[in-house]
Amino acid sequence: MFLISQSNSDIILDFFYSNDFASDTLAISTLKLENINLFMNSFFRSFSSGLYIQEIEDFIYLIMFIRFLILAIKYDIWTSLQITMISGFSGYLWYKRFLTAVVNYRTALLIIPYFYKLGISAIQLKTIMQNEIALAVRYGGLTAKWYQPGKILQHALVNGIRVTDQKTQIIYYIDPISMFMSKLLIFLNKFDGKFPELIRSKLELSYYTLYNVMIPKTYFACKHFWNEMASLAAYMLITRIGKKYCPYFIRWHWTFLTIYDIQERNIPKLLNRIDYYQTEILIPKIEQFNNASAFVPKELMLEYSLTEALIRTLILGHLGFLMFGLLHAFCGQYFYYPFIVENTELHVGPRVTESVYSGGNTSWQTENNWKNREGLIPKLWYGWFGRGNDEKIQKLIKNSLKAFFKKLIELFQKRRPGRKRFKQNEEEK
Repeated sequence: MFLISQSNSDIILDFFYSNDFASDTLAISTLKLENINLFMNSFFRSFSSGLYIQEIEDFIYLIMFIRFLILAIKYDIWTSLQITMISGFSGYLWYKRFLTAVVNYRTALLIIPYFYKLGISAIQLKTIMQNEIALAVRYGGLTAKWYQPGKILQHALVNGIRVTDQKTQIIYYIDPISMFMSKLLIFLNKFDGKFPELIRSKLELSYYTLYNVMIPKTYFACKHFWNEMASLAAYMLITRIGKKYCPYFIRWHWTFLTIYDIQERNIPKLLNRIDYYQTEILIPKIEQFNNASAFVPKELMLEYSLTEALIRTLILGHLGFLMFGLLHAFCGQYFYYPFIVENTELHVGPRVTESVYSGGNTSWQTENNWKNREGLIPKLWYGWFGRGNDEKIQKLIKNSLKAFFKKLIELFQKRRPGRKRFKQNEEEK
């Protein structure tokens, strides 16, 4: 669920919904210009010092609203609403992935100056999520809504079969199996002495084994399976089985995220290993030197700085890419990412250029670069929003990079005296 910042939302609402329509045209224009300046100054002031999650959401709402107005002028209101809803759903998929990453990196974001506010928002969001889980456990899942069949079933199986006596606080089970078992034991008690005690104990043991062991283990196994497969099942149901009714733009972005998940899941694991190496190995070594009042070796401090820089680079790269994809999705655009885009379009096919609902440009599909490339390195840049770019500029950038790396290699070889001595010895021999 999106979180809304009251202060920034008021500014946006004041900007788009002014109450001074009865005044003259000059007063309205002046008021709107003041509201524009107020909003832009507030946004850039917040942007320069970092953004909270609420401010990111306000910016997303603004993008969607402006895009809706532009499309309504270009087409009509109904078509504009449909296109905005398609891009909004695709953007929500990216935003959900972005929020998950932010919550996972919440403590690391606090040490990055620009993302400090984002880290604070992530900690608050994590606290809210934990409180909701605690309340659901405490009140027996009474927070289940009509659109949550899993929680309704859980409440029925776990809490709906129990009744608590208000006087004795004894819990009674009213499900059919428990009621049948209680009636059976009462019936057997009437024939006291005729039925062995072993039969009664076996019946009670079977009953408690069923309720205390088999049902909980089965429930948690099904719950774990559902948590792992729910997103994939929804993807298969909507984009594959319901392909005819699912817009291409949603299928493209959803398939892209599904394939990207294979690469993305390794980033937190790598960060955990780097963090473990830094906190459990490097920091104790540095503390040993500090406790002994000895000079800390430069190599050790350099290694610590490199691990710190690597952690920040991975986090910034991951969040930056998710934000990049998020903005493209909300703006109804595509972008090129090597290997993943090719596999995505093998699943969803090429974009239907005649449809206004298919979104922006995909120039790599028309150029077909990934199938007909000459070298091993594919073309990586297709212009802003996939519109394509000038081949002359592409060749200029490529030649400049080649010249730069060639000079870098030559400079590196000149600074290796050992290699020169080895060549001189060979010539003397």
